[in-house]
Amino acid sequence: MSWAKLDDQYPDHPKIVKVGPLGMALHTAATCYCARYLTDGFVPAEMINRLISFDGISTTCNGVTSQVVTTDVANELVKVGLFDEVDGGYLVHDYGKYNPPAKQVKEKREETKRRVSEWREKNRGKNGKFGGNIRPVPVPVLN
Repeated sequence: MSWAKLDDQYPDHPKIVKVGPLGMALHTAATCYCARYLTDGFVPAEMINRLISFDGISTTCNGVTSQVVTTDVANELVKVGLFDEVDGGYLVHDYGKYNPPAKQVKEKREETKRRVSEWREKNRGKNGKFGGNIRPVPVPVLN
């Protein structure tokens, strides 16, 4: 499991306030996607509608009703500087400022895997189970 990091002032950032709740939702979904798949901030264009879709939602402003289109929300994120448009998709701006690079995450996972494997090997067979200090707990007999 990966974790995506957001600054605790994220909802109040002027760029987030400017794009509103739909922009914040798409930006958060994109950040989570990048953390999950270790893309170092890259989101393929074809994933935008799969991350979260606003298509079909109607909004009304000054008596005018219009349909929300997810790619329009992505374009708003580009306009305010939360996404950088790149070949094939988008980069979540400043992703690497708050989230570790894929290489570091993979190295840490491998180190944890090695450490756990060594611990299991060292502790295998003690009392037939891992962690040889396990003792049965007496159960009181009630009359």
